[in-house]
Amino acid sequence: MTRPTEPVVRRTVRRSAAISGKTLLTGQPVTVSLHPAESGSGIIFRHSPTGTDIPATLDYVADVPQCTSLQAEGVRIDFVEHLLAALAAGGVTDALVEVDGSEVPLLDGSAAPYEALVREAEALPLTEAVEPISLPESVKIEGEGKVIIALPGNPEFWYLLDHEHPLIGRQAAIYRPLRDDFRSQVAPARTFATEEEARALIAARGLEGADESMAIVAYADRLSAPEPFPNSFAMHKVIDMLGDLCLIGRPLHATVIAYRTGHADNRALARAIRTEAT
Repeated sequence: MTRPTEPVVRRTVRRSAAISGKTLLTGQPVTVSLHPAESGSGIIFRHSPTGTDIPATLDYVADVPQCTSLQAEGVRIDFVEHLLAALAAGGVTDALVEVDGSEVPLLDGSAAPYEALVREAEALPLTEAVEPISLPESVKIEGEGKVIIALPGNPEFWYLLDHEHPLIGRQAAIYRPLRDDFRSQVAPARTFATEEEARALIAARGLEGADESMAIVAYADRLSAPEPFPNSFAMHKVIDMLGDLCLIGRPLHATVIAYRTGHADNRALARAIRTEAT
């Protein structure tokens, strides 16, 4: 049975907290700091070298492959999706994220370090509430053998993975925020790529900081590291979905099911949902 939609209490963080790591693109150290923000401000990324503030909304998304990036006034911050997923899972609607570089570090390629950061900062309920988005009917994006659909219903996020590499293969994952534990069941799922995909990305984008600590690499005969749990590849796609759908700017009360999709498809669905909700 679908639970009735109720206003969601806005939350910021009680205190500042920070985490540091190496960037993927340049290999340079970067620090991400999470700070309290006023009610209604939303999630704002601040590029501290220039002082540029970039709202984490669809209006500021940059068209960058293989990740989610935000840009404003000629400044871009890459790889925001894992942190956004952790903020969404922690119920944080308003926060200032200060980045002293142009990337949010991948760290181990999972959302676990950012879940720990949000927990350290501690979600703080505010006096105001936000109305979540409830869909009157389904919204679907499909094409090229991929599909992602949002349906009226309780918040649930499903991903069906069908990869040609035999060590990745077929997996299914589901995250139900009303009953599942993001910290233990979702956040540890790590970014993954085949050896060929990784080499192609390095050739295309440089990736001076790339190493196996940031992702699980599927070679022809082995994985560079064991999966945290048996369906973690599909679950990592759920993390990406959560982060990308956070860009709508309001909590989403819907069931989302995806098959073989990626960041661009998630964002296309987010835009369609926003249009449907206005």
